[in-house]
Amino acid sequence: MSVSQFTPPVSTGISISLAAKKKAVAERMLEIDYFTGRKLEAIRKMRGLTQSELGTMIGVTFQTICKYEGGNIRINSSRLYLLAEALETPIWMFYDLGHQAELPAGANDSDTTNQNSLRA
Repeated sequence: MSVSQFTPPVSTGISISLAAKKKAVAERMLEIDYFTGRKLEAIRKMRGLTQSELGTMIGVTFQTICKYEGGNIRINSSRLYLLAEALETPIWMFYDLGHQAELPAGANDSDTTNQNSLRA
């Protein structure tokens, strides 16, 4: 049989199911990227920083900060670490989806105040 006569196998529906799952995961990732960006914006504004100032602190342009805040580009883990450090904020604050998060043992009162004031 020549290559031109080859007919691909008929879909069994498994690939459709897998494609649907991949699409759902991708959509959820976009939601998380958007939410993380909105949290970044809220924390930045609470700290009284401009996008340009924050960008300079972590070595990126203000346009990149703008894209992070809009959820247009994903914040990688090392960049998120730098952002949290620059904003003097624990990393988990970027992922707190509005649920009451438990503070680690030994957390002081200033941590609790900070946590409550940053909730969106």
